[in-house]
Amino acid sequence: MYWVMHKQLKPIFIIFFVVLIPLYSMGTTLPDCAGTETLDANVEDGFTVPDLKCAVLDTDIGTITGSVALAGTSQLIIYGDITTITGDLVLNNGCSVTIHGDVHINGALTIFNGASVIITGSVTVDGSVFFANNSNLALDGGELIATNEDIWLRNNVVLDLKNGSNITVADASNKFDNDTPATKMTSDDSGNTIVAPLFEGDTGPFTCSSGSCTDTPGLTKTVSIEESDGSTVVSESGLNDDVSFVLDEIPNGNVTISFSIGSDAILSTNSITFTTGNWNIPQLVSISSFDDAVEEGTEVETLVTSISSTDTDYNSLTLANVRVLIRDFNGAYNVPPSATGSTVSTGEDVEKIIIFTDLGYSDTDADVMTKMRVTSIPANGTLYLDDTPQNGVYDVAEALAINDEITKTQIDANQFRYFPLQDEFGASYTSFNFQVYDGADYSAAASIIIDVTEVNDDPTIETIADQVTNEGFAIAGISFIVDEGGGLDENVQVLIVTATSNDQTLVPDGNITINYTDNGAGSAD
Repeated sequence: MYWVMHKQLKPIFIIFFVVLIPLYSMGTTLPDCAGTETLDANVEDGFTVPDLKCAVLDTDIGTITGSVALAGTSQLIIYGDITTITGDLVLNNGCSVTIHGDVHINGALTIFNGASVIITGSVTVDGSVFFANNSNLALDGGELIATNEDIWLRNNVVLDLKNGSNITVADASNKFDNDTPATKMTSDDSGNTIVAPLFEGDTGPFTCSSGSCTDTPGLTKTVSIEESDGSTVVSESGLNDDVSFVLDEIPNGNVTISFSIGSDAILSTNSITFTTGNWNIPQLVSISSFDDAVEEGTEVETLVTSISSTDTDYNSLTLANVRVLIRDFNGAYNVPPSATGSTVSTGEDVEKIIIFTDLGYSDTDADVMTKMRVTSIPANGTLYLDDTPQNGVYDVAEALAINDEITKTQIDANQFRYFPLQDEFGASYTSFNFQVYDGADYSAAASIIIDVTEVNDDPTIETIADQVTNEGFAIAGISFIVDEGGGLDENVQVLIVTATSNDQTLVPDGNITINYTDNGAGSAD
């Protein structure tokens, strides 16, 4: 019998423990200002500060993917830097944000309805920058930079700069727009600047010194006044006329232009007002008269203008008054004539006689033109009156000057003439201005444009004296000069000189030889 011994094996158990650890994103929290409450667990995803809450960011943030908004009367204080906010920063309804660090906003900075922004650090905005409706922007040694778009202030915005603050519009094609009434531009000290064109056509910078911000030095603000047809004429028969007014630059405040006139005229309004919203839209003042049953002839009244504004540039202006003619309905009254002018033509070195039809005269009440006067003279050539003596050629004493008058009789006698400079020509070669007169009034100025067409001048050859020689002896040489004629424009022309004999037996053509030397003066020897 065999005994088989079996060793008992002890079982070994291996137990594996799997511990599941939940993964949480390690975002930046947004505590309230008292440090007792977390208002947002992950500001990097964008956040909104709730109404009535005060929040603080006191650490640097890399990228906030989204927008940052403040609701109601909430408050946000940023002490750290924010490398990028990919969305917008939006404030509304009395909330405020204070930025002590450096913040870069890819989107827009929009502040409206009583909201406020205080910047002691630096804020760069790639999108639009818009302050409106009683909002406030204060910079205390801070900087606001708009990289791509305008900075807009609209509707009672307060802008306050102090301690060397700066506002910069980096893109030269954009500007800083204060285009609203009642915007307050204040400054607590000097050394503050807005580096940007302030308005269309301006060049900047807009500087702020102690007490206020002023327009760019050298910016000219004027008022354009335009009369219809160049004059203002009304009549007791119902003929009215208008005068147009418009500002040439946007104002910093309302601009009011007031009017007064004598008792024989009636104004449609005693004043007009321009704002930052309508400054570039012309406004009309209509002038009329009334039939007073008294024969007075033609009267002259003056539309007296005055200007007032909180914009010191406009307030300091003195506007021109406007002369108003009033025609009497009870006696003979006159409507001024008109002239259209024309374009006339003459040839090179050819005199032009200016005739009556060249003036383009017309008159509503069929008055005959009695005379005209010159209001500007041609830049080239001579405008003259052939009368001292009347001989069909220009004499030195006959040149016309500004305000010289020519009668209709003199025009009809072909005494009114123009002569271009020698050898010159061209389209719209020169022009002059004039007015026509109907016995009572002059017209507005009109122009006559003069075209001078090119003419090829005849070549010239100097006179050759008779030559004498003995029989059997040749004439060694006959010197003479030829020229192509005209001015420098004809110096490149080719001249062909031929010589023939009228006695082929005595001097055959074959015995004549022509040589020349170019003397460099456009002629040949």
